[in-house]
Amino acid sequence: MHSVLHRAGPLLMGARKLLGLLLLGMTVSHCRGASPGEADAGPPPVQTLLRDAALLDVDGQQRFLAAVTRDDGTLVQELSTGTTWPIAPKAESGSFTREGNLLVLQGPVTNDVRALWVWQPGQAQAHEVGHHWASAVVNEGTRRYLAFTEKTPDDAVALRMVPFETCTAEACPVRTLFRIENDAYYPVATLHAGDRFIWLTKKERVWRVDLESGEVKPIEHSATWLRFSPSRTRFAELTPGQHIRMYDSATEALLWETTAEASTWGFTFSFFDEDSVILNVNQTEEFGAFPEDRKSFHCSAQGCVQVADAQCEPRPGNPPRLLSCFRRNSPTVNYSHDSILMRTPGVVLSQRGDVFSDSYVSEDTETVVWLTGKPSEPGLKLEWEGVQPSQPLVLPEPYYLRGGVFVEDPRRFVFSVDKTLPDGGKERVLSTWDGQTAQELYRIDGIPGPFLMRTQPSTLYTTVREFGGDVVTNPSAIQRFSF
Repeated sequence: MHSVLHRAGPLLMGARKLLGLLLLGMTVSHCRGASPGEADAGPPPVQTLLRDAALLDVDGQQRFLAAVTRDDGTLVQELSTGTTWPIAPKAESGSFTREGNLLVLQGPVTNDVRALWVWQPGQAQAHEVGHHWASAVVNEGTRRYLAFTEKTPDDAVALRMVPFETCTAEACPVRTLFRIENDAYYPVATLHAGDRFIWLTKKERVWRVDLESGEVKPIEHSATWLRFSPSRTRFAELTPGQHIRMYDSATEALLWETTAEASTWGFTFSFFDEDSVILNVNQTEEFGAFPEDRKSFHCSAQGCVQVADAQCEPRPGNPPRLLSCFRRNSPTVNYSHDSILMRTPGVVLSQRGDVFSDSYVSEDTETVVWLTGKPSEPGLKLEWEGVQPSQPLVLPEPYYLRGGVFVEDPRRFVFSVDKTLPDGGKERVLSTWDGQTAQELYRIDGIPGPFLMRTQPSTLYTTVREFGGDVVTNPSAIQRFSF
């Protein structure tokens, strides 16, 4: 039988007046009448951390939160004390490094460039390090740095670098690695950062910067079909006829070459790991025609092996990487397609056929939650695939799901759904599901943004905007949910 969402005892979001208290800055533990000793035992289950603000990031150790406001620019909040202060003008994006000891901010586009700031704990203000033009990347391997391209006063393009270890409370020194002439007809320059090499591509030209020797060398390969391995220690070239060549980045020595099936109407090409690539070819006779004739190949030193009659792409994320494959089954039905997840090329982890589906995968790849059915129509449900027994979870009207992350110890899937009340009103609830039992934990008064999950302890951060109006003028708050 299908399980359904149910309330777990006297739920935290029970009475409607609870929400009013929450939005006044009260916590759920206070609303439940927790004693002072209980309240001091740990963080409250729900907290409003900032109002009229939007979340940028929280460092992995949950020491600091970065946010933007409409009037006060970019803020940092020390989560242990709640102390909050402005550090920079309003940023459009920002993220902490993996260790959480540096925050990189990018401003909105102004005159075709974005300002870049770097902030470290202990600093009152972020340091502006430049105005990147087309590309900015962060490397967090044995070398930790920010690299970006910047227009110079004489209209050249400079490749700049900020080594993180040189940043102090007073400044973040910026190095110029090299300059190239600007091409007004093709101004875009793209960076690929690694521990030893930074690659810059501009139109069809390619330059390799050796961070050990300082050498800058043009590479005699076209950038159009050049790809770089995750660590940048390999690069692969695709030539006409789907001939693939793999090279060593340091020596440019040819490591192997092979040929896959030639494509008639197009192809995509990407690294799967350090020594192999995924090649998709399309033999469909005309654009939009059906049935599609798509094939995906895994190519390595051993040759090319077809892995699916579909288009497959490496799923974003850290190792272990997954391969995600998609095949359209109908020329007219939007929600008729096959989805396949592979642990390695050709080894299926999980799949769904002939139905709309979206997948969520746990960090260890041992659990997959599928959202299947048609959004906004009855029958939309979650399906759990893992080591424990499970049964589908049918979502309530109006059949829509937001978010989707895992929490551990025990493992549960966290999501929010809209619910239609008997009086026709709506409410949104944050719930967890372990494949068998779903529990509604908190009521959310507004529209949650992307879920940001942090561990130790398991905590979810999100921006919640009030219903109605538009996303620019609507009041918003950053909330924290503990599990």
